[in-house]
Amino acid sequence: DLGIPTLGGIPKDSSAALTKGRGLPLLAPNGKAAEAFRTIKTSMCMPERYGSESKLILVTSPCGNEGKSTCALDLGMTFARHGEKTLVIEANFHNPVLQKSIGTKVASGGLFELLAGRAELAECISAEISPNLSILHAGNGDASSPDFLGQQIVQTLLYEASTYFDRIILDTPALDQSSDALALIRHMQAAVLVLRKGKTTRDDIQRALTRVRMAGPHLFLGTVVNFSKDTPLQASSRQFENATGLVLPAALNLHLPERQNTPRLIDQHTPQMADQSTDDSPLFS
Repeated sequence: DLGIPTLGGIPKDSSAALTKGRGLPLLAPNGKAAEAFRTIKTSMCMPERYGSESKLILVTSPCGNEGKSTCALDLGMTFARHGEKTLVIEANFHNPVLQKSIGTKVASGGLFELLAGRAELAECISAEISPNLSILHAGNGDASSPDFLGQQIVQTLLYEASTYFDRIILDTPALDQSSDALALIRHMQAAVLVLRKGKTTRDDIQRALTRVRMAGPHLFLGTVVNFSKDTPLQASSRQFENATGLVLPAALNLHLPERQNTPRLIDQHTPQMADQSTDDSPLFS
């Protein structure tokens, strides 16, 4: 109805929940939530439709309490279970949750210490906390921390991380809580807007879409409906119709939408970023 693809609906499922002190969500492989995230993953990997697969994915929401942090982590777990080396970055100094939720498995330092130059990448990434899944939590920053996320060092971080990981997912503050998501969008290839059934309003979505499209007109943008009552099969069917423009069953004279090319941030010329810095010392050893 709003002119953007619906990637899937996520039903309420306790196995997908992120709970303080209980470690990673179980995300039961045969559960409805796991099937929903597999649908979303498939939607993100449609190069024949969107021009290229999205390696750098930003997850945000119009308002708070829509479940975007849980969605970002569960989506990362889904990519990891399919054999992709995945890094989930908690770029949210306003309401960080990963360190408290996952507990002793995570590194003591996080994104804040890394960007502030107090630690190195290898010291901050909690590597392989489950097969193929690593996490970089927010660290000890807060809402009053310096605006590191708007600086060039973030692009350097993403370039370095992309040499080790197949997929990088950023969890950011809600769009009405901070400008951090908009500062990061220019580095991304795709954005997922998490909506919550019964909470997020049409006006909330329209304001969020305006901000995202102004900050990143190059992005592939899709929505995820949290606490949806759709079954995974219904969500999958609706996702297919929205993402491809085809309604099944269809007439024989099908018309496929034209392919859209999505520019990539990381290409063969990216290493030249180092020439733009006035600091000769490497960011990471």
